[in-house]
Amino acid sequence: MVAIGSHGRLTEFPSIDRGVVLIGPMRCGKSTQARLLAERLGLPRASIDATAWDYYLADGIDRAYAQRLATTDGELACYRYFEGFLVSALERHLREHAGEVIDLGAGHTVSSRPEDPPRVRDLLAPFRNIVLLLPSADLDLSTAVLRERTAQIAWLQEVRKQSGLDLNDWFLRRPDNAALATHTVYTHDRTPQETCEDIVRCVQG
Repeated sequence: MVAIGSHGRLTEFPSIDRGVVLIGPMRCGKSTQARLLAERLGLPRASIDATAWDYYLADGIDRAYAQRLATTDGELACYRYFEGFLVSALERHLREHAGEVIDLGAGHTVSSRPEDPPRVRDLLAPFRNIVLLLPSADLDLSTAVLRERTAQIAWLQEVRKQSGLDLNDWFLRRPDNAALATHTVYTHDRTPQETCEDIVRCVQG
């Protein structure tokens, strides 16, 4: 059961044993595994990608301003603007879909804003099955795999070109996700179906 605290946040009563929350950098396989796990476990899938813009707009995000910011200050500045809306969207999504198979965006659990990581930890604390997906325990290998997978994401490449920052590598190497995860599953040289079974063994073990 999930209880909502006095400030509208999820509280542990008791821990959420059903469902899986998938976290990790961009193109680590969260969407694929969410689809497979939902079918395998007989649970609904709840991708935050499907609901995030509704949350952002409800919180007052200004698309025109974001577009102007990307043009005048660069894609990284635009992303930093978006960061201010990500944790609120996470809170709403978890509240509405607790106990389902939830796949989160890379930025929903990793933030440059110092106030965000403690809030994310509080929101995810009731969830027993938080699975971090990575290509490999070798971060350099993971970097290489993820760069190949994200090569066609134009805005991400613009961030790197304009600022010198590999944003997805930043998501990968920040300690936030490792601190949140109750399980870490490595996908390199595993088929999607094999990875799915690896996750099932973790969450049912």
